[in-house]
Amino acid sequence: MFDNIRQDLQRARRVNSHSLWNELTNPGTQAVMVYRFGHWATKLRIPVIRHILILMYIPLAWFIRGFAGVNIPTQAEIGPGLCIHTWSGVFLPPGKIGSNCLVQHGVVINWGVKEIGDRVRFGPGAKVIKPVRIGHGAYIGANAVVMDDVPDNAVMVGIPARVVKIRGQRMDSDALEENEAAAS
Repeated sequence: MFDNIRQDLQRARRVNSHSLWNELTNPGTQAVMVYRFGHWATKLRIPVIRHILILMYIPLAWFIRGFAGVNIPTQAEIGPGLCIHTWSGVFLPPGKIGSNCLVQHGVVINWGVKEIGDRVRFGPGAKVIKPVRIGHGAYIGANAVVMDDVPDNAVMVGIPARVVKIRGQRMDSDALEENEAAAS
């Protein structure tokens, strides 16, 4: 737990360019730390201590949900380096999320999502509404609505979201037309 929190704080400081004190008072960072504590507490094998820690976690989680508007269930398996950049209206699923992910405000991810890879960035207002897999290094643009699997290193935009670029590759107009035809 402590190693994950340390990596979360380091990532948040790199992304937000804040001092440690500013990061500790950031509600997005606080939401991640409360999630880490709750996830750790529910996995603890000592029954009485686990129950006491969960009783401490519950009011913290309710406060964070109400104050920051961030909901991260303890069942989620999230790798280190999670950064909630802007913190209102964020709902993450209880599935598997990779390391070094960046989430901005208004991001809602369906509870049926299969997997989210490492280094995925969600722009403001992005939605994932079907049980899909999101590849490593993907960028989901602002207000994009993802309804299909996302390949590695893809840039997704639009409603419904479509691949406009795969980083490291240049997409010509024929590939973009095929992508749009497949989306419709």
